[in-house]
Amino acid sequence: MRLAWCSPLPPVRSGIAGYSADILPLLAARHTVEVFVASRDEVAWASAHGLDAASAHDLVWKHARAPYDLIAYQLGNSWCHDYMWPYIFQLPGLVVLHDGHLHHARAWSLLRRQRRDE
Repeated sequence: MRLAWCSPLPPVRSGIAGYSADILPLLAARHTVEVFVASRDEVAWASAHGLDAASAHDLVWKHARAPYDLIAYQLGNSWCHDYMWPYIFQLPGLVVLHDGHLHHARAWSLLRRQRRDE
């Protein structure tokens, strides 16, 4: 199975980043996994740990060129998941909700981009 994994990774301070860091080597042992992250530091961390990682901005064209069997989004109620929102709506996949409420993160994302309903 060819899997796209969207999640924060270390050095981002997030429980989900730690969770992904723990589970990705296990997934990569059985599947082809490419991780999509928001920063160069996360790409560097992934590369240093033997993981194939790229900027989240590469997800759309890579999926168009060679579709993934599954795109997994690891989503929580934090700013570090902000980059995933546009992709979730454009490229459906498995959304793993790590928090019962996401409204703080979603509101922060919309307000930061000055998207208000007035």
